[in-house]
Amino acid sequence: FKLNPGSLREGVTATAAGMLALDILGELSSYPDVATMTNWLLDRQVDIFDSEEFIGGFEESNSTGDPNLLTTFWAVSALELVNSLDQVNQTSLQSFVLNCQSTSGAFSSLPGMDSGTLWESAYAVQILGAIGDPLTILASSTDPYSVHPAWLDWRLVALALLVLVVVVLALLSIRMD
Repeated sequence: FKLNPGSLREGVTATAAGMLALDILGELSSYPDVATMTNWLLDRQVDIFDSEEFIGGFEESNSTGDPNLLTTFWAVSALELVNSLDQVNQTSLQSFVLNCQSTSGAFSSLPGMDSGTLWESAYAVQILGAIGDPLTILASSTDPYSVHPAWLDWRLVALALLVLVVVVLALLSIRMD
């Protein structure tokens, strides 16, 4: 899929959006090119790159060499939709996501950044959740920027707080009914 008729290339984001739209309409399973789209998405996972920390992410289009967290999120979302995550190199995908942790502690769109955002951190947790348990993955990895003991890893605290906020909001919405 392309973002618009005038686009010069297909993109992971547009393809994932198209697949998600077809799924919402109940048409994805009968769409004739699902296997072609799936294979095209799988081919976007970067396995060779100048900088090792970018390996495992997904590039936006053919040979664009621009793996980033957002494109990776959309690729994983679409591949999860068609039960094809088993064909992804999950070890390198996990490494890419963990490499996107910024020096500020949040996750950023690219490895090696100084800061990240809540949105990018949410994308990172969603990707990790698609390939395993995010808590287990984060607990088993070492925060390269942490000066605290491993048991006090900020990511576990942040994830616990995020879960707590979601639970409180859910309880409040139930009470409002």
